[in-house]
Amino acid sequence: MKKLFFFTVLAGCFPAFSQEVEVSSENEIIAVSQKRLSAEMEINLYPNPCSGRFFISAREGLTIEVFNYGGMRIFEGSALSGSQVITIEGLTTGIYLCRVSEGENVVVKRVVVQ
Repeated sequence: MKKLFFFTVLAGCFPAFSQEVEVSSENEIIAVSQKRLSAEMEINLYPNPCSGRFFISAREGLTIEVFNYGGMRIFEGSALSGSQVITIEGLTTGIYLCRVSEGENVVVKRVVVQ
């Protein structure tokens, strides 16, 4: 199973790029990509912390992915309206990454599951 890891590259004190490294189940690097972090994409994620169900306020047509801290994608979908409900059953307590993208623009937010 493939895993995806995220790294943020800073420009001074501000995040500028998200570096994504895709790794195979044999721990070999498959791909490395760099995406521009977008200040133009207004994303609100709430409640945070949550119990496995949270909302994302974003414009229609954005791609939403949720990853565990091991880099495995556990959810993938598209924003259909101004407020999208994300429900992922059976999540263990911990920190997850929510990646919202549109073309080359990407925003990555942490989601805490209690």
